[in-house]
Amino acid sequence: MPLQTNTAVPLDHQDRRARTWIWLTIAAFAVFSILGLLLALWGINHDLKQIHQTLLQSEVGRIRSHATRTVANIQEELLKNMSQDLNLLDQTDYPRRNWERTFRADNSRPFAAVVDLNNRIVLHYNRELEGKLLPEDWYLEAFSKDPALAQVYLTETPNLTNGVLAYDIQVEILLDDKPIGYYHSGLNAAWIEELFNEKKQAALSFWIWLLLAMLTFEIAAAAALYYTSRRVAILREASKVARSRRYAEIGQLMAGIVHEIRNPLNAMRLNLHVLQRSEQMPRESLAGDLALDREGMIQETQAQIDCVEGLLRILQTYTRPDVARPELLDMRQEVQATLNFVRPLLEHRDMLVVSRMPEQSLCILMDRDRFRQMLLNLLNNACDAMQAGGTIEITLRADQQWAALIISDQGEGIPPAQLERVFEPFYSTKNTGTGLGLAIVRRHIEDAGGDVRCASRPGGGAEFTVRFPLQLTKAAPAPLPQQSTSE
Repeated sequence: MPLQTNTAVPLDHQDRRARTWIWLTIAAFAVFSILGLLLALWGINHDLKQIHQTLLQSEVGRIRSHATRTVANIQEELLKNMSQDLNLLDQTDYPRRNWERTFRADNSRPFAAVVDLNNRIVLHYNRELEGKLLPEDWYLEAFSKDPALAQVYLTETPNLTNGVLAYDIQVEILLDDKPIGYYHSGLNAAWIEELFNEKKQAALSFWIWLLLAMLTFEIAAAAALYYTSRRVAILREASKVARSRRYAEIGQLMAGIVHEIRNPLNAMRLNLHVLQRSEQMPRESLAGDLALDREGMIQETQAQIDCVEGLLRILQTYTRPDVARPELLDMRQEVQATLNFVRPLLEHRDMLVVSRMPEQSLCILMDRDRFRQMLLNLLNNACDAMQAGGTIEITLRADQQWAALIISDQGEGIPPAQLERVFEPFYSTKNTGTGLGLAIVRRHIEDAGGDVRCASRPGGGAEFTVRFPLQLTKAAPAPLPQQSTSE
């Protein structure tokens, strides 16, 4: 039998490559998570700044528009009286009437004032501050870089704002295109912050939900990565176990081949030696009995050759099985059909078969010929264990995922130390057995996705349990063939 060279990538190299990819994936996931978090934090900060800037610009524009209309009325009042002195405004009630009306309707404006070129307060919403001077450093910050906030100052000077932190919107008062003073209108900074906090809550809610979605995705990705790494580790260990098992089977196979072929070869060598000796003897010295023995030795040698050929044929079935053709099988029908087939043999050996089968169909996916060969091997094994007479019990049952076939006999059973070896190649407790029947049974079952176990029964005998993945089907149960013996 020619040996095939394994050209696959060594398993150790595959392990290193798998670990490398896992660590690269973990590193990429960590980098992605950190970048996502940093991007989210930057987005939150940028979004809040934009909201605050837009809100401030909008409110400043509103108050500036109102201040511009007020300045136009002041300029018209001065032109009407042909005066460039802002003190004239103290003799008219226009600014005060305007302030009385607007300040009652708008609590965002803490003050309004008219200041001359000497920084003296001519008019003020609070009359107690009129006549006072603005200091040189009367504002804290000027927003000159933003065109929308030109001539806007952050201030809390007591002479102008009465100690309230406010944004001061300044508009020039012109007469004959010459500045004669400034109109100051305030926007309460605390009021702006309250309005900003209301809008910030909505923005933060959006970002919180977005971060939660990102976190959920990252947790799911981390869980998937952990599951994948665990599966890779499990598959790697399974590959190592499978490789060790394959090497062990090869060793057992070679030892079994040597053992099984050595006896026929020894017999053939002995016969050939005797025949060679007889050829060297004179014909007249050969008696009739010796001539007959010679013919028998030739027949015995031919029988030993047939034995070796049969062994090689069984061995070929084990090492190079036929291609499976899986189909949907109803285990009830297949078991009953096989029992009907072996009924004459069972009756001849006084065997009784008790079968327990459910009413519903138990469908599995397997090659029909392999299933029947598997069942025949297990039945023959049970018959050989009891030799003559006795009862074989066959039970079919299922749960949500598996369909189980249980075959038990009333023989002597299997010693506990040998239970793990009954499926090994060339292991047999029978004098005439090859030790490949149960090994072939296990291979066919595992190829179909199932498993097989052997156990000793408490009252004596052996019990084989075969499980297959249960295939769900909505088809109505088909009638069983005529049963040989059932309970």
